[in-house]
Amino acid sequence: MDQLHDNSRDDGFDELHKMSDELAGFAKALAKMAGNESAPDDPESIGFADKPISFRPAPSASMSPFIEESKAPTGIWSAKQVRELIRKRRLRDQHFESDLFADPAWDILLDLMAARLEGNRVSVSSLCIAASVPATTALRWITSMTESGMLKRQMDPNDARRVFIELSENSISRLERYFTEVGSQNPTI
Repeated sequence: MDQLHDNSRDDGFDELHKMSDELAGFAKALAKMAGNESAPDDPESIGFADKPISFRPAPSASMSPFIEESKAPTGIWSAKQVRELIRKRRLRDQHFESDLFADPAWDILLDLMAARLEGNRVSVSSLCIAASVPATTALRWITSMTESGMLKRQMDPNDARRVFIELSENSISRLERYFTEVGSQNPTI
């Protein structure tokens, strides 16, 4: 894969990361101003937004490669259990500010694992929504995780405009080992 990596793209990605971080800063400042103008004494009221926006930066394009590890047993958790874990993670946003728990990489991995167990394919746009962060941040995470070997990109053979994302075999093994260690009783993490 290293032979296929185009190093000339790195400058473009770095510039894109900088611009995205600047836009996130502007959006955060605007959200804060909107919240303060609508009800300065009421932290629950944030103006035009329904909930706080998360602005956790994505890793740089130089994310370290994902090292291959041995295979783990399969079939530890069901898709229903993984979806329940995702639901519980989103439930926190009703009680705490969403940026407190922003973890797009974990949300991406969980959504892809659930889709794999369900036998579904996940498009980039759907995965951006599942990451629960601004789309630009999610795209940077997806790019970094793909370049590191955690995720794989698959072109849709029926629509050249659509790309599907899936877990690498190594990521599947690691997630299965994680789920084995956590246990199959009442997933809450």
